[in-house]
Amino acid sequence: MPAAAFYPEDVTVRLSDFKTNERANLVGDRQFEPVEENPMIGFRDAFGLECPAIKQVRESMASTT
Repeated sequence: MPAAAFYPEDVTVRLSDFKTNERANLVGDRQFEPVEENPMIGFRDAFGLECPAIKQVRESMASTT
């Protein structure tokens, strides 16, 4: 559901900053996630894509309010 549906209320966004070992436990992801020595560091591919997406949403919402 788009954040605009909740305007003017605040919306909390949870980004998918899973550690690789957590992501590997999701259905179908074990074949794609590497085994890391320190999964707390993790690969943050999705996070790197989510940040620009959140920025784009914030900028587009700012122009409509």
